Amino acid sequence: MTVTLTAGQYKHLQQLSDDNNVISALAIDQRGSLKKMLAAAANKPADETTIVDFK
Repeated sequence: MTVTLTAGQYKHLQQLSDDNNVISALAIDQRGSLKKMLAAAANKPADETTIVDFK
């Protein structure tokens, strides 16, 4: 399958990509998982405010 992009679409994809043309993305639809990840990263318990601030 071949996809044709406009110049603008290609430019936006480049802006989202790193030097290796890789787009890093994380999609989480469960607040519990996100809460655990934020708590682990901060080395302290996360609450609803932490999640809202992150989003």
